[in-house]
Amino acid sequence: MEDNEIIDRENDLFAVGVPLLRHMEYIPAFFAIPKELFEGTWNDILKLPRVPAELVLNEEYRRIIESDIFLNFLMNSYAAMIWPLFCRGKNYEALSPYEPTKYLLSCFPLWAKELTEMGFIPTLQDMMIWHPFNIVYYPSAMEVEEAIYVMMRKVDEKYKFSKIKKLSEEMPCFEDFRQGSYEIRNFFRNWYHTRTKHPMISLEDFRKTYEENHDGIQWDVEDESRNIDENVEEYVTSQILVDNFKATLGKKDLEILEMRMDGYTLESIAEKLGYKNHSGVLKRIRKIGLAYQKFTGEDFGFESRKII
Repeated sequence: MEDNEIIDRENDLFAVGVPLLRHMEYIPAFFAIPKELFEGTWNDILKLPRVPAELVLNEEYRRIIESDIFLNFLMNSYAAMIWPLFCRGKNYEALSPYEPTKYLLSCFPLWAKELTEMGFIPTLQDMMIWHPFNIVYYPSAMEVEEAIYVMMRKVDEKYKFSKIKKLSEEMPCFEDFRQGSYEIRNFFRNWYHTRTKHPMISLEDFRKTYEENHDGIQWDVEDESRNIDENVEEYVTSQILVDNFKATLGKKDLEILEMRMDGYTLESIAEKLGYKNHSGVLKRIRKIGLAYQKFTGEDFGFESRKII
């Protein structure tokens, strides 16, 4: 019996030896894609008839099915259906193929397998036995969405996709974003702190302001304790921010802050300022820290972090 020989058994076409090539097993998954996702796709995909036997037996259609175009269409279509349900609000196009969540959700063979096990789509063998010459009509988008929703819940329980998604969101990297996207530019700015909500100031203006506020003492650009050349902008803006914050403090809080910045321990500050123990100083420092958080609009953990 030849590989592609078929036997007619009581008007049912039973494929005995039709070779299942790389992509042919995905024909049922192809039929499960809603009509809306076929708009604007490749011409080769639009050529394919919605009759199982024609796809299996026609040499031209088999060539298309075994092409990368067919597989890419399946991957993109299922990703487009799954992504809004699992990653609502995230821009799919802005992420690179290497972003962990996108990489996992692009795993089309897994979705085909899970939907088959659920019974939403049949196997190709069953399709060729039951109704090989019948037209397979497009499913509704709502019907497919409901099936995918149920499938994703089961897959998430099995493979813990939610944990992977949460981890990728907590620890992003440059490789997660597509080059040239707004998201990678924003990530770059946040990574290197090149954005600030505080007014920008030139280095020359800062020097003059510093000298006026420090009794004529000039700001030392050549301070070897800091590698200012690497990020002048960050240092300058943070220094101005600290100086502006100091101006809001009372005399005692300012004295405590400056001693702490000079490296004094809590015990040393308590002894010099006449506290019975360091707990009083600790409370003042935490209060100063919370005030600084409010002043800058950033959370530095002063509510929960241990101060030593």
